[in-house]
Amino acid sequence: MISMTKRSEARLRFLARSARLLFSCATLSITLAGCSRPAPDATCEGALKLWIERMEASADQPGAVKEASELLGPRTTANLQERARRSSQALGRQVAPSEMIAPGRFELHFRVKQMRTVTQGGSSFVEVTGDRADEKTLIECVRSGSSAKIELSLPEPPPLFKAGDGGL
Repeated sequence: MISMTKRSEARLRFLARSARLLFSCATLSITLAGCSRPAPDATCEGALKLWIERMEASADQPGAVKEASELLGPRTTANLQERARRSSQALGRQVAPSEMIAPGRFELHFRVKQMRTVTQGGSSFVEVTGDRADEKTLIECVRSGSSAKIELSLPEPPPLFKAGDGGL
């Protein structure tokens, strides 16, 4: 009978330790989940800030333009892909869409003072303002999963000219 009591006590101690360990792990998991920060591109402002930082770094960091192009939305990406396709045909080599953005040629028109997301008719924009009243622009932003993507106002590639006589 005594051995049964010792065995029961040992089992209870084991279960109590296991329960404390499980509780500690659960508490740690909840704490870490609560402390995690969203990705920098999780918001429209964050994606635009990240894109600006990458573009400003493009003169000194070779991969910065490619990283910046990954923050662009589907419409802007399609525009750059079409430009790259045309360039590839003209040059006789494969040209990446990110190569359509000239590194080191990026410059802001004004110093950014404030950014805020505004929604107009189901579309999101980042309103960027500077120090003066005339320093203001809207940049379109679209969602792609848990990330925000920037849509730049790029002109459409011009239509291709096709000579009727085969170019002669």
